[in-house]
Amino acid sequence: RRVHGYHCSVMPCYDKKLEATRKEFTYESSTSQPIKTVDCVISTNEFLEILWESFATFDQVPLNCFDDLKSLIVTGRSTPNYEITSHRGSGSGGYAEFVFKFASKHLFNCENPSINFIEKRNPDHKELSLILDGKILLKFAIANGFKNLGNFAMKLKRKNLHYDYVEIMACPSGCLNGGGQIKTDDPKQMFNRVEDIYRSIQSQTPGDNWLQYDEDGFRREDTIYTTYNHIPKDINPLNIKW
Repeated sequence: RRVHGYHCSVMPCYDKKLEATRKEFTYESSTSQPIKTVDCVISTNEFLEILWESFATFDQVPLNCFDDLKSLIVTGRSTPNYEITSHRGSGSGGYAEFVFKFASKHLFNCENPSINFIEKRNPDHKELSLILDGKILLKFAIANGFKNLGNFAMKLKRKNLHYDYVEIMACPSGCLNGGGQIKTDDPKQMFNRVEDIYRSIQSQTPGDNWLQYDEDGFRREDTIYTTYNHIPKDINPLNIKW
C-alpha cells in the first residue's frame, strides 16, 4: 500500500481531473483515510506553464531516465535507460482495437483478425468488422467529436445503432487532440506532430502488462481494476451536484 508516494498524472484532458476524484479511484487504508490512486492531475498545457515558471529555456530542463517501476518494486532500485511503452490502436487508449482482438479470439477463436478501419462520413467516424465465411460476426466503431456523439446518441435512443462496441470521445480526433493539450497557432500541425511521436513509441499489449499480477501470479483486482456505476437521470437541473 502506498504511504509516502505522490502520484501526479499529466493528461491531455481537463475531465481527467474530475475522474480522479471518483470514490472508485480510492482504496481503504488501515492507518489513515482512504488513499487516492491519483493525487493530482495536470494537463499538458499546465505542465508547460510549470516548466516556463521554473526554467528560462528548455535547454535548462534537466534530463533524466524514466524509472523502471518493476525494478523499483522488486529490487528497490530503478534500471537505467528504461523505455516507456504505449499501445496499439487509437490515441484515445486503443480500446476499440484491443476489445476487438479480445472478442475475436475468445468468441470466435480468431487469433489474428485483420485490423482495417473504414472511414465513414467523416474522419472521426470509422468502422471495423470481423468477417468470417462472408458473415459479419462483430462490428465496432470509433466516433469522436460532439457531432458524431450526438448522432450516435440519437441512433441509440431510437434503437438504430447496430454496433457491438463503440469507442467514443468528445474531442475531435480523440484524446491526442484533447482540450488540455498545448495551444499553438497551427493546431492541425501540432496534432500531426503529437500523433507521429505517439505512434513512434514501442507498443505493448495491455493483457501482457506485468502489473496485473502479483508475486504469486494472482490478478491484482484491487489495484488495476475499477467499477462503473449507473447514475440515475435527474430531470431537475437544480439537483445536479457539480
